[in-house]
Amino acid sequence: MKMDKQGPVTLDRKSLTPEIAVELATEFFQCPLCLDLSYQPAVTVCGHIFCVGCTQRAMNIAGSSECPSCKSRYDYLPHGCELIENLVLKLQPPEGMDPLLGVADLFSEDEKTAESSVNVSSEDMSCMMCKDLLYQSTVLHCGHVFCISCVPAGGETIECPDCRTVHPSDSLKPRRKLNQFIEKCFPNAYKSRKEKPRPFSGISSKREAMIHQKVLHTHVGVGCDSCGIYPIEGDRYLCRACENFDLCEQCTKISNPIQGRLGQHHLPGHDLELNNSFIFTEVSRVWRERDIEGHWDT
Repeated sequence: MKMDKQGPVTLDRKSLTPEIAVELATEFFQCPLCLDLSYQPAVTVCGHIFCVGCTQRAMNIAGSSECPSCKSRYDYLPHGCELIENLVLKLQPPEGMDPLLGVADLFSEDEKTAESSVNVSSEDMSCMMCKDLLYQSTVLHCGHVFCISCVPAGGETIECPDCRTVHPSDSLKPRRKLNQFIEKCFPNAYKSRKEKPRPFSGISSKREAMIHQKVLHTHVGVGCDSCGIYPIEGDRYLCRACENFDLCEQCTKISNPIQGRLGQHHLPGHDLELNNSFIFTEVSRVWRERDIEGHWDT
């Protein structure tokens, strides 16, 4: 690996043994399904990398599908990611090709370019928006790659800035494997990117409003002693007759006696008190006041 102070940081393939190149490719771009290097790599909404064919074969043909790695739901046919595919080709060329020759040897004489180097440059890892080295990279469903802060957000949906394809999720996640690869190969350049303050984007206005509403109506650390929902969202009711007995709004409508989790015996006639003392905004206010007044030891 060499550092060029005048130009982009370069990972020189000719300075790597084939074994090291294979290790890099396997560590970061192996398909968890076929256990081979990802062929036409696709990145799921949850951020896992598979062969595009393996992803499609793993989908449920008659209903909702789950990510084979984390079981997150996904219902969209995968798109290949050209940036990751080029990396895989450079680090581990197809079988029968000299591992120290360039990717250009994959093509006919007419298709070959003058540049046949297999060096992986930081320019190969540039964001399509800011044109700088990717930082906290995210791969949209269409396969285009950006810094997560470079994707315009705040609208009803998240769209690709390049092709305008709507992303199926209302929030974005950094792609862990790709980010780890970039940081490992270009540590100095990646470190300099960390030092540049960047606003976090990657969330639609619809999602932001939903999170805001949830925060305003979540009772931190309090669960319902009837149905067990935890934490309680919405109104929380405290029974005046039972010791340490909380109910969510839905369970206050139960007309039968309720046996609590801790042995309480709640009856329909017991008085209930609406209690917001543990709602998120109230807890945050108390924390701030205690921090300012220095009362954490009391």
